[in-house]
Amino acid sequence: MIMARIKEKNLNLVFYPNDHLPPHVHVLGPGWEIRLSIDSKLEVMTITGKPKLQEVAQAIEATTLHIAELNKIWSDLHDGT
Repeated sequence: MIMARIKEKNLNLVFYPNDHLPPHVHVLGPGWEIRLSIDSKLEVMTITGKPKLQEVAQAIEATTLHIAELNKIWSDLHDGT
């Protein structure tokens, strides 16, 4: 069950209820998922499926573009953690 979502072109940046630390977002593309940390340092945590290198770059770009909003959503969903 998805708790919050931001649509960016063909990607969905999503949060799931009761997700765990560290703060992160799940970027969903066609047939793949990339989990990116969104706290002090943006970094790839996991990759599921086989995204092309360009798709990984797009996921990072979309996350960077929405980083302030993503951090606010995480904070709102997880009581400031």
